[in-house]
Amino acid sequence: ASLSKGYSPATLAEIRASDANINTSLQPEFGWNYEVGARLNSANKLFELDVTAYYFKLQQAIVRRNNSAGQEYFINAGGTDQKGIELRGSWLLVDKNHGFFTLFKLWSGYTLNHYHFTDYIIGTVDHSENRVTGVPRQISVTGIDVHTAKGFYLYTSLNHTGKLPLNDANTVYARSYNLLQGKLGWKHRFSPSVFLDVYAGIDNALNEKYSLGNDINAIGNRYFNPSPLRNYFGGVVLIF
Repeated sequence: ASLSKGYSPATLAEIRASDANINTSLQPEFGWNYEVGARLNSANKLFELDVTAYYFKLQQAIVRRNNSAGQEYFINAGGTDQKGIELRGSWLLVDKNHGFFTLFKLWSGYTLNHYHFTDYIIGTVDHSENRVTGVPRQISVTGIDVHTAKGFYLYTSLNHTGKLPLNDANTVYARSYNLLQGKLGWKHRFSPSVFLDVYAGIDNALNEKYSLGNDINAIGNRYFNPSPLRNYFGGVVLIF
């Protein structure tokens, strides 16, 4: 368990944002963080589980805004209550130097975010108790890692990201999405100085339409930066 207090001064990019003004009134963020966690390991080290819960109360939160020309600037906007739970687990089904499979591992991580504004008023509009902009309620990532004695390997992962608010008023959301990725390859060491790795993979195998790097509080509803649909990659690594 831990208890900590700290502050974070504004960065140069926040003090002098793209609107070209120098914001001398921008104050550091500060707050208290309360955290407790536990770790469980099986006797044979094949199973691991980490659990963490935290509560971070932030004051003078630095929030991104956009002016009528679409240029960004930053303000101190009340505070936020950030409560969350983080889980991480792994199960090593196979871990040996003989047999066809030398490694077979299942792993998963889960984050639950309960972030809300406190005392956040812009002009005459009160955003207090709204969800913090740009933060999804939940994120989970699950994967499988496989190695074989013949040098073949497979890595797969599925990322689920929940919907998230794109403006402080919480009137526009980016929808949730699921990203399935995979990489299959073969690697072999021919000698102490010669190593070959050949691989191919797929990104966004479910062909999801989603946006990364959303523009928060964007003028004219220009929130989204579309990401690629299903795409493929491959490569060869030769070390000698």
